[in-house]
Amino acid sequence: MKTLMLIIAGLLLGFAAGADTPLRIGVAAVGSDVDALISDEASRAPYFLIFDQDGELIDAIENRDAADRRAGPQTARLLVDRGVTHYIARQFGRNLIRALDDAGIHRVEQSGPARNAVHELIGTWREDRKRDADE
Repeated sequence: MKTLMLIIAGLLLGFAAGADTPLRIGVAAVGSDVDALISDEASRAPYFLIFDQDGELIDAIENRDAADRRAGPQTARLLVDRGVTHYIARQFGRNLIRALDDAGIHRVEQSGPARNAVHELIGTWREDRKRDADE
């Protein structure tokens, strides 16, 4: 039932994958700034960083649910609420994978500073959109 609610919320908010969807990137991070390293654990990261399609940090959210046994679905809900279309972390647990897939949020496994991963993803996203527009 919770998974269905995530899907419906994502669709109602217009953040299911699509050509007109604005890019919004979430990053599981060990700190609250753009140079923080990407966390090893997607659902239990100390912070969630939210970036816009220009790579600007628009929010840094402390993860208060890191110790909760349902951290995966709670993380997905938070990302849907923030309009995230792509989520970057080093590793993803199976519950979070399921919840992100159901919500239409793309997973990206990456390491290093958040800023670098975000800029790399933006470059790829722009290339894909340009290629799709040319077809």
